[in-house]
Amino acid sequence: MSTATNVSLTQRLSLTQIAVLSVLMVEARELSNAELAELAGTPLTGEDRVRLVAGGLVEERRVGRSYAFQLSQQGWSQGLAVLAEQAQGKGAAATTVRTLLHGLRRALAARGFDARTFFAGSTNSVGSTAFAESTAFAGSTTDTAAPATNGSIRRAAGNGAAAPGQPAGRSSGGVPRVDTIEQRIRAAYAKLATEPAGWVSLADLRDQLADIPRAELDTALKWMAVQPGVRLIPVANQKSLSTRDREAALRFGGEDNHAFAIEES
Repeated sequence: MSTATNVSLTQRLSLTQIAVLSVLMVEARELSNAELAELAGTPLTGEDRVRLVAGGLVEERRVGRSYAFQLSQQGWSQGLAVLAEQAQGKGAAATTVRTLLHGLRRALAARGFDARTFFAGSTNSVGSTAFAESTAFAGSTTDTAAPATNGSIRRAAGNGAAAPGQPAGRSSGGVPRVDTIEQRIRAAYAKLATEPAGWVSLADLRDQLADIPRAELDTALKWMAVQPGVRLIPVANQKSLSTRDREAALRFGGEDNHAFAIEES
């Protein structure tokens, strides 16, 4: 990968670069060039690829003879501002787009949200639920973690204890502690992965964490999937999937995902 030379907010991008940045942001996941060709109307190649990767907005990964791309941390933090500045001119269309994108940035900032969480949570109805739950975790400053009765899963408990009529370790709103389940996911992944950042099937991961209710595990996996260094992907060769793999799939980003990886920090 080329050394990043940060893209200026006022630097002009090509139509291909604008289209790719927009789709990567809205999809909030890694996309192959074949997927970009379908969703953005163009793959990312040549000078367009070099500029976005060297400019620090996009990260690339070699996949066979081609590449897969996702927004970098800088791409997520500056993407909306960069796209807003591409709408130059005094015409109604340019002014409207620029105003809309700047307004979206301000609205997210005012609510303590970032673009990554917003777009990852809006890809489908299940993702929207995950987004709503994840913002509840992020916005909670008074909740403390309480151990569940089996000692392995902790959930938010508003006053440090379960409310009357609620299972131990669960808040009155019934929201699980994603951060604690995440710790168990990371431990299970470390046990299963055969190499650093190696792929682990969701079927194997679910077997290791069978005591965690599926809905709660899914919410935690979606929360992790939009964090830096965590990858959640579908298996390209669908014919190779077993019934077990299909049943363990996680619907996220508009598709069924089957494999999970965590890069070393």
